[in-house]
Amino acid sequence: MSTPRLLAARYAGGLVVAAALLAVVRSAVQPRLPAATGIGLGAGLGLTLFCVVERRLPPLPRPRGRPLRVWGGKHLALGIWAGVEEAAWRHGALGVLAGPLGGPVALALSSAGFAAAHRPPSRYHVLTGGLFGAVYLASGRFAAAWAAHAGYNAAVALTAEARQRRPAGLEA
Repeated sequence: MSTPRLLAARYAGGLVVAAALLAVVRSAVQPRLPAATGIGLGAGLGLTLFCVVERRLPPLPRPRGRPLRVWGGKHLALGIWAGVEEAAWRHGALGVLAGPLGGPVALALSSAGFAAAHRPPSRYHVLTGGLFGAVYLASGRFAAAWAAHAGYNAAVALTAEARQRRPAGLEA
């Protein structure tokens, strides 16, 4: 199977699993904030985490070198996949474990699982998973954790794109 087909199959499978988790799994985490407030909080904290980790602001988007629809599609796909991961790790793992284990233990376990699922796993995945989980626990909103994850991923992707555009020998 070709790489685009494998990627499409992975996304389709992820979306099916995410939809099933959201429909079937009952999370012990209850809504605490209005949805719009949670989403704004999540997006702001995801971008703030990027700024703290990288010690800089993300670059402004500049979709050069490829059609806008390709650039936008890539960023849309990253945002959708963030939702798939949030359905699994926050709504699924954290939401289920929070009932019997309590929020802090569930947060630690789900953050460790989130990091271990990434290749290669790193301390940044523990940190990001912890923040996304804390947003979920504080807001009680899956969409808030998704917004934090999508905001962080967008900043990382924009930074990677800016590095690719930089002429050789120039450091940021």
